Amino acid sequence: YLEEREQILIDLEEQGISQGLKPRYTELRLEGRIIDGFPLIGMIDRVDWGEDKVVLIDYKTGKAPKIQIEDDKIMGLQILLYALLYKNIFPDVKEIECVFVSMKSEEKSTKKDLRLEDSDGKDQLNKVVENTRDLLEGMTTGDFEPEPLDHKEDCFGCIFSIPGTLNVRRCPFWLKK
Repeated sequence: YLEEREQILIDLEEQGISQGLKPRYTELRLEGRIIDGFPLIGMIDRVDWGEDKVVLIDYKTGKAPKIQIEDDKIMGLQILLYALLYKNIFPDVKEIECVFVSMKSEEKSTKKDLRLEDSDGKDQLNKVVENTRDLLEGMTTGDFEPEPLDHKEDCFGCIFSIPGTLNVRRCPFWLKK
C-alpha cells in the first residue's frame, strides 16, 4: 500500500506537478456564494503553494477525469469550481493549476493550468461560471439532462439518489419521465 502511494508522489514529480511548491493544506474546506448567491461547498484534498501559484489536487480512487474548458462543455467541473472558490478566498493568486490524481498508479493524472493574469485564464473561469449558472438554472427548473458516470443507466452517488439503492431516483428530471 505505502509503495503504491509513494509511486503516485513520484509520478506527480515526474509529470512536473507541484515542482518547487510546498504542501500548504490538506482537506481544505472551501465555501462561498460566487454564482448568483448559490452556496458552493467543497473539500480539496491537497493545496501546494508557491509565491504566485497554487496547485489544487483532488485524489480519485478510479480514473482521473479530464479537465477541459470549451464553449459548450466543461469537463472536470468539480475541481474548476474549487479553483473559483479558492480565487474568491485568495484573490491575489496569479495562477491555479487544477489536478486530478488517480490513486491507481497505472493511471495518469490530468491537469489544467489557469493563468489568472491573462485574458485567456479569466475567460476560461468565466466559462466555468456561465456553465455552472446554466446547470444550476436547469436543476432548479427541472430542465436538465443528468449524465450518469461511465454511461451507466443510473446516477448512483448523485445527491438525488437514495443511498444504497441503484434504481430509486428522486431527481427532478427523472420524476418528470
